[in-house]
Amino acid sequence: IVVEESDTRFFFTMTEIGGVDAKLIRLALAKNPTVTDYRTEAEKITFAVPKETKPEPPLLPETEPASAVLPESRPQRLEVFAYMDLEDLEEIRVYVGKLDSLFLLVGRGDLHEDETEEIYTYIDRIGGMMTIYSESYEMGQALKTLSQEIATHEETFMQKSEHLAPLCSAFSRDLSNWIHLIFEAGATSVHYMDDTIIANARTIGAMLTMDERADAGEADLDDIFDF
Repeated sequence: IVVEESDTRFFFTMTEIGGVDAKLIRLALAKNPTVTDYRTEAEKITFAVPKETKPEPPLLPETEPASAVLPESRPQRLEVFAYMDLEDLEEIRVYVGKLDSLFLLVGRGDLHEDETEEIYTYIDRIGGMMTIYSESYEMGQALKTLSQEIATHEETFMQKSEHLAPLCSAFSRDLSNWIHLIFEAGATSVHYMDDTIIANARTIGAMLTMDERADAGEADLDDIFDF
């Protein structure tokens, strides 16, 4: 990713994206109201995002102290959550570690059936334990769906493994961050990582089923980004 800027906008250029369906990119950008315009070329896409401008603070009367007008700034409180049984959490931690090692193999371009089977099996087990708890139920459902999609499209996953590597790496990293922030370091909400993990799972699944969705029509493809 190459980033440039002008006085008013940031310009992001993503290169080497030939393996990603252009429809997916267009739909993702269309869902983001901050993207002002974009253009696609062979193997790359460039899009613009406006810089945020902060309004000037209002002038305060000299006779009135600022502390009486401006609200006190309070940092958000972080909380460590303990809703999950420690044995389940430790088991998830082990599976995430195994996934992290397996995803290192995805980018090499010659993923094997036994490695692919291990990947979707571990994802299914993590998702299954997540669904036991209401706090992580939606994430668990997203992971179980992803596991089924990889199992159903095992050959496609292996063929596209080199292009899927960055997504898989981000997915594994976010699972590790979820464990660290929710159960160890603290987060502002028990659902702090939900949207990111669910989005990553759906995006990987969409990469595997894009041909089927394209045959069904672009309206169905648009549902991928409806979260």
